[in-house]
Amino acid sequence: MTQAGLAGDKYDKSYISQVESGRFWPSLPAMIYIAKRLRKPIDWFIPDDDFNGTSVLEDLAAELDVNPARLKAALQRLVSRR
Repeated sequence: MTQAGLAGDKYDKSYISQVESGRFWPSLPAMIYIAKRLRKPIDWFIPDDDFNGTSVLEDLAAELDVNPARLKAALQRLVSRR
């Protein structure tokens, strides 16, 4: 898929290019949109661990004070909606 194809009518090619190159981290809505367009699970975009050796998902769950498995399931439901 091209960057323009991935961007669709919601984003532009330059935004996708900057996300792809690591210059920008997409917002959660952008990540969900991209995941849907690529037909990938949301956790495909989340690294297994950060520099502290803890899961980014676990860090986010701790910050939100929720169970990591429940957070992952909720994100998956958001991505699977069409």
